[in-house]
Amino acid sequence: MLPDTVTFWMLMAYCGAALQDKVYVDWSVKPIFPNLPLMIVMPAGRGKTGGMNTIRPLFDNCLPYRIPEDSTAESAMKQFAENARSYTGNSVCLWEVPEMADVFGRKDYQQGLIARVTRILDAPKDREISRSTGNVHLRIQGHAVMSWIAGTTFEWLGQHVEDAVSSGGFLPRLVTLYTTEAPKWIPDPKRDETIERKLNGELYEMLRTFGKPSPVSLPPEWEDVSKSVYNDLISSGDSQSTAFIARRQENILRIWLILKSLTQFTHDLRTSLLASKYLENQAIRLSEDLILTQNPLLRRVSAFCVSHPQGVSFAAMCRSIRGITGNQLEACLSDLVKQGLVDWNPRTHGEAGIIKPKGIVPADSKE
Repeated sequence: MLPDTVTFWMLMAYCGAALQDKVYVDWSVKPIFPNLPLMIVMPAGRGKTGGMNTIRPLFDNCLPYRIPEDSTAESAMKQFAENARSYTGNSVCLWEVPEMADVFGRKDYQQGLIARVTRILDAPKDREISRSTGNVHLRIQGHAVMSWIAGTTFEWLGQHVEDAVSSGGFLPRLVTLYTTEAPKWIPDPKRDETIERKLNGELYEMLRTFGKPSPVSLPPEWEDVSKSVYNDLISSGDSQSTAFIARRQENILRIWLILKSLTQFTHDLRTSLLASKYLENQAIRLSEDLILTQNPLLRRVSAFCVSHPQGVSFAAMCRSIRGITGNQLEACLSDLVKQGLVDWNPRTHGEAGIIKPKGIVPADSKE
């Protein structure tokens, strides 16, 4: 019943989990594994948990160690360290979190662990966990290959804006789907266990063909793809999008490894580049909406910019928006410039300081 886009990426995340550490790209100080750190942001009751429960039987006996979904962040790390060792010497697991508020919102001390847990998604080697239940010393041996499929709502994320959108926070580390699209209407949904078993058997046989894990060689077109990402990163400057673009190459390789290994879909790197940009834009839009929601004045200024696509002067904007001082307006515009949402030269005030929107979408927009 989920929108097709959400179903597709949920399937991709489970495919990445099933590949575990069987394929990877040798990457500087760390390898890139196909573990897709997926976070789905949708209104409550749209079927995120039901989607996971429907898809999981297709991957029966193909998934790595599964951390119980209702584990606390600390107990999850403890189980990861103790139970998820693979025969290759890495630690591999899948953690499904249908509702992030249930795991990270129980106690105040949990909230600070969101970013700490998601740093595990960077596949560190022999990672030591400095804080754990009962002060037990924990060490995740080998590379930490965690697949993460999480669901949450915009409202819950709004309570953790600083942790979510900062460059060191968890949102830039995740592959994000952000949608308010309604679920599909299916009058009489039923599971077809025969098809489930058939697809599960087909997947199991495919995974059996993988031998000893070895690095996958990148095709020649990787140089052009990598260069395009680098150019976008340089041109982004100090904008809100920089932290997301910085992780685009890793996401391209994760998507490429899954498509190349388990699908008949075209696995050209440029296809993975387009897919990564699509997901990146979703995360950036989510980040922008979270920031705008937390600052009503900023939201009013951004909405005014949208209503004047041809541009408006600083002085005219200050006269038109009630209850705002020049200093407050300058602070709001500086934030919007940093996020890459408006064009404005802060050194030029008065009628000459023209402010133009750059693709702003107000937080309360239905678009």
